[in-house]
Amino acid sequence: MGEHLTLLLCETKHRGAFEQAYVGFCKLTSRLWSFPDGSLHMIPRKWLKQTLEEIANYKRLCTTRRSAGVPFMIQALVCTELSVGGGSCFSSCMEELLALTRQEHTHSTEACTHALNILRALFRNSQLGEAVSCYVEASFITAMNMFKSSAWSERNAATLLLAALMTRVFGVPRTKGTALSWKNRMTGRIFFQRYPQLYGYLLTELRSVEASQCTVKPTIYPALLLLSRLYPSSLEGTDSNLKLDAFIPAITNCASSTVMKTRLLSARAIVSLVTPDIFVSHLKYLFTKIFDSTKENTTHGLLLQAIELLRSIPTLSDTDEDKLKQESEQWISHISKIFESKTLSNSLIVCSAYIVVLSLLHSKYVMKSNELWLRLGSQIEKHLFSTKKNSVGENEFAVAATDFLLEMMVKNVNQSQKCREKVAGLNIHLVCLLSHKLYEVKNKAFDFMLYLLKPYDDSDDCFDFGTPTSLLKDSILNSDVLSRMILSFFFSSKIHTQDFLKVLEVVTHHPKALTFVKKSGGLDLILDLCRSDNETTVCLALECLLKALHLMEPDSKADVSCYNLELICDIVVKNCSPESNLDYRIVITKWFNSESFTILPHLSDLNRLRLWNALMRLCCDEDLEVHAALFSTFCQVKTIHLFMSKFVIEETSDIVKMMALTAWTVGTFDLEIFNNEPDDKAFDSGELSATFEEPVLSAIAAGHLQNFLIENDKLMKTEIGEEFISWMASSCGIGALAIARTISDIGNIIETEISQKSAQLGTSYCNFLKPGFKTIVLSQIKMKNLSQYS
Repeated sequence: MGEHLTLLLCETKHRGAFEQAYVGFCKLTSRLWSFPDGSLHMIPRKWLKQTLEEIANYKRLCTTRRSAGVPFMIQALVCTELSVGGGSCFSSCMEELLALTRQEHTHSTEACTHALNILRALFRNSQLGEAVSCYVEASFITAMNMFKSSAWSERNAATLLLAALMTRVFGVPRTKGTALSWKNRMTGRIFFQRYPQLYGYLLTELRSVEASQCTVKPTIYPALLLLSRLYPSSLEGTDSNLKLDAFIPAITNCASSTVMKTRLLSARAIVSLVTPDIFVSHLKYLFTKIFDSTKENTTHGLLLQAIELLRSIPTLSDTDEDKLKQESEQWISHISKIFESKTLSNSLIVCSAYIVVLSLLHSKYVMKSNELWLRLGSQIEKHLFSTKKNSVGENEFAVAATDFLLEMMVKNVNQSQKCREKVAGLNIHLVCLLSHKLYEVKNKAFDFMLYLLKPYDDSDDCFDFGTPTSLLKDSILNSDVLSRMILSFFFSSKIHTQDFLKVLEVVTHHPKALTFVKKSGGLDLILDLCRSDNETTVCLALECLLKALHLMEPDSKADVSCYNLELICDIVVKNCSPESNLDYRIVITKWFNSESFTILPHLSDLNRLRLWNALMRLCCDEDLEVHAALFSTFCQVKTIHLFMSKFVIEETSDIVKMMALTAWTVGTFDLEIFNNEPDDKAFDSGELSATFEEPVLSAIAAGHLQNFLIENDKLMKTEIGEEFISWMASSCGIGALAIARTISDIGNIIETEISQKSAQLGTSYCNFLKPGFKTIVLSQIKMKNLSQYS
């Protein structure tokens, strides 16, 4: 049995197969290890020795799929030994695996790859716990050394081992992207107390960058990734001379690397190493080197480090804060002189880094005089519109320059008359940005308009400019030039789908642009978008369509004729159902709660009835966000009472009121479907409200209907149009209603249907536990009361 399982684990490449074999092999080895002595106890030790020999000699093993089942077999052998109280095999196994990975060893590439994959599996195994801690230091050095290997399989396995070690030491990543959680970091004092050999190793590798002048130094990447997770301790240097600040000069020298990834990693790593007491002096040192540098790579790397430091300024003393403000003014003046030179445009990557530095300094330390900033803005704008096409770093520069210019527009505006004159030129700047050849610039301009137009709480976090002033917003809203520019984008046939969605969102929040779209026949396009298959498109188009209804002039027949009100009614009714998207329902709810009733006089009685019924659906919606957008109260029963009380006094025809109240009283159920529905279809009935039962609605509606018929008893004999009867039949799910002509007929038909079906159910089915029976019984009672008025 053991030989069969070891054969499966060594030669099987299908993960599902060797995982199942691993389970059985663990049970077998655990049983064998549990024997105190003798030949059975020695069998797992023998298997482990044979496997390590096969790895060293590369027999019948394959390195594909991260060595497939071989790491699982080693895990089963060493973990089960530890679980029964042993550990000698585990120690010898770890030493043998580390020996296989040493560069001076003569074993093959395949053996080294197997060893790295097995080490990775062991460090990821939670059963080993602290047993592997004493091997972390040597494994870190091994993984970093394997980055220098000429074999791709070894380098790949080394990266996986390094990731496992990072997780073992610093924990599972708590954040996405490059930002690190404090839970995934450690003080340098604790780290180097645990792994002291890594201090000298990391320092040697970092210092070798400048000494070797090598284009690519592979070990730099893991070293910088590791250092970025360390930060100084308040007790650093008290019990050891292993200080983190010794790495600062070496990391600063990494800024001269010709590899951009090295420069980026060094910028992230240096942030946590610079303590508040040396922050200003080190930042001053960086800018001195930046202004003295003649090499673009060095300048760019140093700027990246300065950017990361400025983004995370620690709490400084008052003296250091004053020094930083004074130095900032000098740095800004010097950068302004650099922008005036003609050589800057040759390196757009460096130029974009300078702009980011200016933006950070501007956001934190704005000088009293704006003349320098205005001159800088003019110079950056000149570079933005004079850049040659397809230049290296063109996109990065365009984004940085656009961000800076937009920030200047916002932060330099106040309520003075002088600034009002400046705001007058804002529209010209936006038109220029929208006319730029690069997509990134246009996209930023649209984002900026949305930042100004949308409510501050609903806007995206694209800009950190604070709450926009009404002066800026009014400038955007009242501009005919911008409105016509938006109109041209709206009808452009060359625009990308994602860009068009951005334009559609701007049109939704820009009344003047929406008016231009309406007068140009754009409502038909918006109606088509409301029937799209893309949920984002439908949601934006629906919001835009309903905003366009707010602009309708009820007294102008020509303006009303621009709207296809019947189709709009169909779209609204369709998207109010519980099965529709939640975002659709929220958009329609907000419209119902604002100015929706202004279109009612222009609708037919049937469409009015459909809209009132759609609004009732939203009142019964189980989603709290929909309910909160419609009413201030969170009690649904009270909400329904308020809604029906308002409904019966609205200026709507009595036929509409009577049909709606009748439909809500009868409820929505299909007796044929109820009787014949198989048990396996119990969950296919749709997203009906789980918190609001239909009988509650029927009871409330029945009370309002009773009062309404007492005051209008003649309506019971009034003939009803066929379109209303068809709507009632489909709404209530009872086909027999098609022959009804009056409300009295509807009551008699409903009573007859319920009596017949209740008799068919029999007494054995008459219990309230059967799904839907409560609804039928209560509806029967309501309709018997209703039929008394006939």
